[in-house]
Amino acid sequence: MKRISASLFLSFIASCSFNNKEIKEQELFDKVNSVAGKNNCQQMTEDEYDDVAKYISEGRSRWVDLYPLLMNKPFSGMTYFQEGLNISMAYALAENPTEVLQFVNVGNIHSICGMPFIEPEPQQLNAYYSKTRAAIIAVTPDLAWRDRCLSTLDRTLADRERFNTK
Repeated sequence: MKRISASLFLSFIASCSFNNKEIKEQELFDKVNSVAGKNNCQQMTEDEYDDVAKYISEGRSRWVDLYPLLMNKPFSGMTYFQEGLNISMAYALAENPTEVLQFVNVGNIHSICGMPFIEPEPQQLNAYYSKTRAAIIAVTPDLAWRDRCLSTLDRTLADRERFNTK
């Protein structure tokens, strides 16, 4: 009986922790939308900006969908966040290519599809490339920007390899 009670208690604690994470994420999502409506990005902390970038990097659809909003005022004034936004989208490309490809355009294709990472290790780059390429290939071929993104990814890796062998 004690074991059952203990396991039920631990299950309850685990579900509370999971729910707290969901609540925290929802509160941040609401805050981002509120900040955009009030046009005042100063209401967000650096940790909150880091969390937004993390959620985007994980390919979470609703966060990726905020990309156009986050590229504009008031968020466009947050330089360090803007510098990492396309990197977050590049990571999200491997996780949720269908969602990310909706936001690829002429102005950001090299930033999102071109592996915009700062001094990556070769094995990290190769792992990212393999995972991302497979994810993009799995997307329906008629999806806009799919083929251009794929060729940008391939060309970027080839250019990096050519540069590193010289």
